Amino acid sequence: MHRIKALKIIVLAFAFALLAAPSQSAASPATSVDPTTPWGQFHFNAAGTDAEGCLFICDPLFLSSGNNAFQLGDPPWTFTGAGVLIVQDVFLRGDRFEIFDNDVSLGLTNDPVIDDNLAPGCGSDPAVCFFVAGSSHGIFELGDFAHSITIRVAQAPAFFGTPGGVAYLCVDSGRGECGVPLGDQQVSEPSSMLLLAVGFAGAFVWLKRPELCRILIRVLRKRGRR
Repeated sequence: MHRIKALKIIVLAFAFALLAAPSQSAASPATSVDPTTPWGQFHFNAAGTDAEGCLFICDPLFLSSGNNAFQLGDPPWTFTGAGVLIVQDVFLRGDRFEIFDNDVSLGLTNDPVIDDNLAPGCGSDPAVCFFVAGSSHGIFELGDFAHSITIRVAQAPAFFGTPGGVAYLCVDSGRGECGVPLGDQQVSEPSSMLLLAVGFAGAFVWLKRPELCRILIRVLRKRGRR
């Protein structure tokens, strides 16, 4: 009898501990299984809060008009391998984000222009908003290891009286999956061409060195006569 009573107490204590323990959301993939929808949509609220997944929260009607996006699940958003992470605000300009990888800050998206409620904004397509001046985005180069991405809202004007909205992230392996330029991470051809040009110039000087030496001697002799 005492043993049954003790067992009930243990079961009740265990159940209470489970209820009292803080719930931790499971990680979700940062990338889509569909290569035509590389941009992941997330939802955010006021400054100082953490962004959350859009799945089951955001209205699908507000998904990118470019048909290039999917709704992210709960953070952290994970992937493994080297790549470039792009975070892009959409609709009205003014929101700004701080990006974390494995709880280490990667930095902030760039400083945006702040629209008023009557501004047209840049629309819902992150690949379009990327090219709109004053629309905040950030490009972060990531190494070849496991990544766990979270986002904190650094700035969120209260458009129409309420701060928050949706924005996007995209992981580009360097093959152009996101459809936007990656800045310095993509600029490799000019450096190669410069090295090639220097090589050709060096080869030309080496082949023409006897003739160049004769020209140099003539110039020096003329100066000596003066």
